[in-house]
Amino acid sequence: MRSLLLVYLSIYSAIIMSVLSFQTSPRIKIYHVTKTSWKNGVTCNYENIIKNSKVFFSFKKRKNTGSTRKCQISASLKEKVSLIFHGESDVSLLEKLIASTSYILPLMDAVQAFVMPLLNMLPPSMHKFLLQIERINHMYSSIPFLSFGTFMCLYFLFVKENKFKFHYFIRYHHMQSLILSMFGYALALFYFRVFPYSYNDTDIFNLTILYSTMAIYFGSLIIPFISSLIGYYIEIPVISEAIKLHIGEKKKEDEES
Repeated sequence: MRSLLLVYLSIYSAIIMSVLSFQTSPRIKIYHVTKTSWKNGVTCNYENIIKNSKVFFSFKKRKNTGSTRKCQISASLKEKVSLIFHGESDVSLLEKLIASTSYILPLMDAVQAFVMPLLNMLPPSMHKFLLQIERINHMYSSIPFLSFGTFMCLYFLFVKENKFKFHYFIRYHHMQSLILSMFGYALALFYFRVFPYSYNDTDIFNLTILYSTMAIYFGSLIIPFISSLIGYYIEIPVISEAIKLHIGEKKKEDEES
């Protein structure tokens, strides 16, 4: 039964590949077509090419069908990637560093939120770094209103237009880091309220939700951090639209001058 199914699938795929390897010839265009009979073919009247000729079908076989499709797939992937990542040409190294520092506090918050799962996952040699970050976070959160004051200072200094006139690249990444920080905090709070973590927990469903939440949280911070270091924007659905609604689109060079 299995061998018969494989034979059917191979025949079906061969037929599909044969059909897809043909395309209609662009050189033949028919106007004023009059069907006479199957034996006599089709009588067509086209002044520039053929007059009163008999045409059945004309197909041109493409030998490089596979390579053409690969080129089209590569082009479409390149276009999709360019919609997500697009670079900035007039950003200096200092501006890239200033933009990348905006993701330090959100990354520290992410480590603090998932420090117990990380201690269980990472090797013991990494534990001292995690505990050091946890100690800094504990000191940071022990001071009342410090996190709120830091949030407002970063917003009014780097995001909102002021006399410093920071580059749009810096404003964009700082605004993105503030939104991602709030998003990550809500994501971690939701997980630990709904699915409490335990060292001895071996439930596959709970572990899947845990790893998915951590991948989304850390991935949404690490990828923009790397893109800011190399001078790129990253388009995250909903978040990018919120940033552009708040700080506006990037002005063109002729408009700025």
